[in-house]
Amino acid sequence: STGTKQKALVMQEKVYPNRLRFDLSAEDIKNLADELIKTSRETLDKISKIQNPTFENTIQAIADETANFQSLEANCSFPSYVSTSKEIREASTAAKTILDTYNIERESREDVYKVVQLYKSKGEKLVGEQNRFLEKLIEMFERNGLGLSKDQQQKLKEVKTKIASLCVSFQQNLNEDVTTLL
Repeated sequence: STGTKQKALVMQEKVYPNRLRFDLSAEDIKNLADELIKTSRETLDKISKIQNPTFENTIQAIADETANFQSLEANCSFPSYVSTSKEIREASTAAKTILDTYNIERESREDVYKVVQLYKSKGEKLVGEQNRFLEKLIEMFERNGLGLSKDQQQKLKEVKTKIASLCVSFQQNLNEDVTTLL
């Protein structure tokens, strides 16, 4: 029946929420990247305004946002490696550039870092993966310049943006290379 098929599709989505999609057009890739950035920014903006952080409303919310961002980002960037359509590869490369640039901003948000630090200062007892994720989250923020002066943060952001751009260009050149050896 139709209801059973719909339920099976919903269950399949829950089992494989990060399944790669190969049916996206160039426009779909661009729209997905734009929507991904918008949704991520809205989520992080909400987290940054939390005055009484708990594990669930701060750390777990960041973990969920990260998982969502990374799995959907793959749908935008992966076609640049495998698509037979030049238009889709170019759209995917453009989306990867935009998402990489946004990701630098995303991982160096001082407002979110302050909320994470506020949560950590509460000294709640965490177990296993929770504690590890919190440690790695703080480490990620600090590796992205939080804790440095504003000038040093800006310089680091510029360098990271340049590196990301060069990486995307390099990968695109490799993907488009048609050199053969005889």
